[in-house]
Parts: sequence; structure tokens; C-alpha cells
Amino acid sequence: MSPISEPVMTTRPSTQETRERLLAAALEAFGQRDYDAVSIRELATAAGVNLAAISYHFGGKHGLYLATARLLGERMRALLHEDLSWVRSAYADASPEECRRLVGDLIGRLASRLLGDAFGRHVPGLIIREQGRPTEAFEILYETLFGPVHHVLGELIGRARGRPADDDEIRVIAHALIGQAVIFRAGRTALLRYMDREGFDEGDLVHIRRVVAALAESAIAGRVEGDEPCL
Repeated sequence: MSPISEPVMTTRPSTQETRERLLAAALEAFGQRDYDAVSIRELATAAGVNLAAISYHFGGKHGLYLATARLLGERMRALLHEDLSWVRSAYADASPEECRRLVGDLIGRLASRLLGDAFGRHVPGLIIREQGRPTEAFEILYETLFGPVHHVLGELIGRARGRPADDDEIRVIAHALIGQAVIFRAGRTALLRYMDREGFDEGDLVHIRRVVAALAESAIAGRVEGDEPCL
């Protein structure tokens, strides 16, 4: 009697796993290099899947790039969801002084989250390139990430300075304060070199958050109704 052969076990990833592998590989690649510098073969190899999987799941490299931008925006929005929700609920009846403190707190939280969360390391590369040469991915990032943060900050700063949220000066201040937080992620390597250390510990993150918050509060303090532009 011939022996029963053992069933052959495959290690082919599931559909969902394949998508996740490709998105992880794309996030790493597009976070470091321009779109044109990343090949579909490189993406497939990094994900450990066959080349056809990119077309099957995303319709090609462009579709994968857009899906990567959406993943980045949605992950960052989820990371900030608690902060943005808390601020929205707090500013409805807040005084100008309280709104000023809320602005500082939100910007400080943004800086520390970008630095403290491993996912934050992918933010600067892709986002900065989309600022310089915007594609369809920029609209995705604005819808999922920039827009919600701009909106909440604009409302807070407007209330703090006694001006409407759609005032041009308020919008410029809001954007400048976001940049103040993002630079700690984008310029992380330079700061570590300047501070002569390998990485940031929890104490560093707390300190950075406090400094950024204080600078943000200072930026919107001062005269309000009918004052000269602060910028």
C-alpha cells in the first residue's frame, strides 16, 4: 500500500495581506524618493508579491501611489482624531484666552505625535513633494489631513484674535503654526545632531511639546480688534 502523500502547504498571502504588504512597501519607498524613482518591480519585491499584484489590486503604480497617500492621510487623521475632537468640543464656549491656550496645546500635541509615532517618519517626504509638485494625491492629503487641521486651527485662532476664521491673516497664521510642528519631524535628523544624541526619549517629547505650545500661544497673543497685522 503506497504511503499517503502529505498535502502541499502554500504561503501565498491572502488578498488583504497582499494589499497591506504593497501599501507598506509603497509608503516606505514613496516616503523616501520621488514617484518616478520608484519602480513597480522594486515595490513588488519589497512586498514579497508577484509583479501582477500591483495592477490587480491598484490598477498600476499610479493607483498604488494614490492609495498610499490616502493611507497616510487617514492614519495621521486617526492619530490626531482624539486631539481634534477634544478641541472642537472645548472651543464652542471658550474665551479668547482659552482659545489661545487650546491653539498651543494642539500644536504641541501635533509636534509630539509626529515625532513619537513610528508612522510619522513617512509624513515629510511624500507631503513635501506633493507641496512642490502637486498631483491627485495632494487633494487626497488635503481632504483627509490638512483640511481638518486647518479648519480647527482657523476657528481657534479666529476666536482668540476676534476675527473670522476665513480671514486671510488667520489662515496664514494657522498654516505657519502647523509648519512649526511639522519641522520637528522633517528636521528631526538635524535636531538630533544639534542635540548630540541618537534619538528622542519621552522627556524630550514632553519638552518639545511644551516649547512648541508656548511659541504657538505667543504667536497669536496681543491686540485683536482693528490691530495692525501681526505678520
